[in-house]
Amino acid sequence: MASLRHSGLRITTPRMLVLRALANSDQCLTAYGLHERITKDGAHIDVASVYRILTTLSELGLVHRIGVLDGFTACRQFHEHQDQVQHWVCQECGKVVEVAMAHAEAETLVGRAKQGGFVPKTVHVEVVGLCAQCQ
Repeated sequence: MASLRHSGLRITTPRMLVLRALANSDQCLTAYGLHERITKDGAHIDVASVYRILTTLSELGLVHRIGVLDGFTACRQFHEHQDQVQHWVCQECGKVVEVAMAHAEAETLVGRAKQGGFVPKTVHVEVVGLCAQCQ
């Protein structure tokens, strides 16, 4: 909530609904999945609002987009890491675990990219496999 206030944004009911739904799930959720979860509980929000809120929350680093699942998960690491993060994604149950990436790991990836003539902006690693419960 402090991130919203600090950036000059209001803490609105729709933003709280989206944040709460993501925080209460250890799985990645799409905008439609979030919409369904929120409205199932009796709240009212349209899908376009969910998309706008996800964009805002992502820009603030409060949620992460998980590309392999084409969805979002709440940021679970409460520190400045927006440009260096890794997620472990279970291909069986969809569970997503956020893990802090060591600075040295990120620097290695950035260095390799630069050697290949690529200028990296962020480092986001998604490791896909099976969680302990699904093995």
